[in-house]
Amino acid sequence: MPTFRGSRFIVERLLLVGSQYDAFLLQQAGFRRFGQSWEKGPPGPEFVLARTAAEALNTLHNVTFDLILADQDLPDSTGLELGRQIKQHAPKMPVVVLTSKLDYGRSRVLVPEREGVDYLFIWYGNTALLRAIVHLVEDEASFERHVVEREGSALLLVEDDASFASHYLPPLYEILRTHALELARSADPDDEPSLDEWQDSTNRPLLLYRESYEAACECFERCGSRLIGVISDLEFPRAGALDPRAGLLLTRYVKERIPSVPVIIQSHDRTLADEVHAGIAAFLWKGSDRLLGDLHELLDAYFGFGDFVFRDAAGHEIARGHDITSLAACVRAVPWEVFRYHGSRSHFSAWLSVHGEFELAREARRLSVSDPTAQRRFLELLERRLARG
Repeated sequence: MPTFRGSRFIVERLLLVGSQYDAFLLQQAGFRRFGQSWEKGPPGPEFVLARTAAEALNTLHNVTFDLILADQDLPDSTGLELGRQIKQHAPKMPVVVLTSKLDYGRSRVLVPEREGVDYLFIWYGNTALLRAIVHLVEDEASFERHVVEREGSALLLVEDDASFASHYLPPLYEILRTHALELARSADPDDEPSLDEWQDSTNRPLLLYRESYEAACECFERCGSRLIGVISDLEFPRAGALDPRAGLLLTRYVKERIPSVPVIIQSHDRTLADEVHAGIAAFLWKGSDRLLGDLHELLDAYFGFGDFVFRDAAGHEIARGHDITSLAACVRAVPWEVFRYHGSRSHFSAWLSVHGEFELAREARRLSVSDPTAQRRFLELLERRLARG
């Protein structure tokens, strides 16, 4: 049976299909061999090594796993072919393939051979990618319980270039980890949170990864207002072919349904930056040396990761809240027009959701900002939350 901690799925055991060197890299990334004692820190996921596809299939008959991680180049097969065979008998088993070759580095929409696996990543020797893969699989498996049932938050990444994603996912998860740890410290300054426990934090939004326009739209429809934002490539598959303007079309699709959901579009092509901004989306140049720093700033400013900044109609900052206490003080002080501006764009519910206040976020979404009493009622919600401690 899959292991859940609350609404979070946890990978406890994975099957590694590869070499002894691959096993060494997993251990360097903080994983442990099956049956091995763990002397420092909390135990990480354990793994069993199979050197061939035949050995992997035989092992699957005797041991239960949460994830299959396979090298593409196996002595008797390929990771993609092994994935296809596994999916025939266990269609819900997550299968991830690593390769050093770029041949299969585009979306499964364009590379039919990838249909047998959930994800394919390009291996550059960065062990942080191995941890990011586990987190990604855990987030996807947690989607139904955490987002749909519990109304937790999620962040959608749309990218079909496996090479870029392989570089991008580890630092993106580092940003999410840092945010979750900062929230944990602010909640209890006397209790230093463990760097290894951040993945279990209910304050962290899930990261959902999609590779095509249709898959992104379907994910958006299921998340609805619980989606705190979209980070999208500009060019990716739509209707079975690469569309150089798919990111713009996705932005329009999102904004027509929920205008308040922020969108960041990334591209190597800077000539469309003005058109992206006109579509009410932020633009990031993939070739920038400051790409991740710029992303972090946008997550703080537009996705609710930073302080809640109250602005007037001209965009000038008039107040700033960094926690529930200071947010309540700001709500008490700002003019009605400012409150209505943020409330009508679901800024309060988005910020609360990112900060792990799911019940408050749900109640904030139900407030009608056309009602002049909404500001007072929202303040009452915040004060009740503070009274509970």
